[in-house]
Amino acid sequence: MPSNETEIKCVVVGDGAVGKTCLVKVYVDNKFPEGYVPTVFENTYLIKEYRGLRVNLGIWDTDRLRPLSYPGANIIVLCLSIVGIKPFDNINYKWLPEVRHHCPNIPYVIAATKSDLREDPQSLKELSNKGLQPVTTEQVKEFSDEIKAFGYQECSSRLNKGVNELFELVMKAVLFPNEGANSKASSSASSADAKKKNCLLM
Repeated sequence: MPSNETEIKCVVVGDGAVGKTCLVKVYVDNKFPEGYVPTVFENTYLIKEYRGLRVNLGIWDTDRLRPLSYPGANIIVLCLSIVGIKPFDNINYKWLPEVRHHCPNIPYVIAATKSDLREDPQSLKELSNKGLQPVTTEQVKEFSDEIKAFGYQECSSRLNKGVNELFELVMKAVLFPNEGANSKASSSASSADAKKKNCLLM
């Protein structure tokens, strides 16, 4: 069982325009940002309660200098857009290899963003013109299993739907690592061991 207070560093990565910054801002401010949204949200720490535990949750949005964000990370959020163009490809061939290089021993979760656009006529038309369709929930789940993510969460920053659940999943992955969809339960494993796992400066 974890101690009653812990610190978690969460690094959020993904393609440009996938909705990383809006996702973080909605979680921090509890409202969708109207007007100008900066390309990167300032790193922030929030005090949260999870299963009776006090968590100092640090969220790091990333941009060009993202390799500097990895050291000390306890968990990675891999973002993909439900209405993106081949959204799984860059996770497979860019983000996941980078994460595994810098942070080989820590968990990661998938955030499937922009779920509100799955039925949006304009988004559907743009995808249809390219011979594509929005990603389905089943495809997200299958991909999560394929890359052995701790879990996944579909979310909409605009509707503030699934955002809190995503970061609860983040805390769960670090504090209770044996409870993931792709975790192998072990009687010798402990959440205290999981908290010791983080990225080292390479």
